[in-house]
Amino acid sequence: MKHLYIIVEGLTELEFVNRLLIPFFVQHGLNNHIQAVPIDMKGGGHGFNNIEHFKKTIRPLLINSNQPVITTLIDYYGINSEKNYRIILNVLKKQTLLNEYIVWKIV
Repeated sequence: MKHLYIIVEGLTELEFVNRLLIPFFVQHGLNNHIQAVPIDMKGGGHGFNNIEHFKKTIRPLLINSNQPVITTLIDYYGINSEKNYRIILNVLKKQTLLNEYIVWKIV
């Protein structure tokens, strides 16, 4: 059974996943391990203001031996100000395909 990890930007997204999304998935028969993973910032806090924070959050999930499904729930505001925004956009395009697959499997 695949695990589903949802990388979230902050507390609002975390609450959305925990209070609405996970119960919705469970109600519709997706009883896998589902977990929201906040993007951790060095020194505390959460947010997607630095690609390094995102990479540190996603790396442990990518090397997980059970090959989990990973998706994101982040605010794209200010993403173009990041030096490596093309890398982020490529990752997000791949995540969009995964999101579509997840929805297809649920419905």
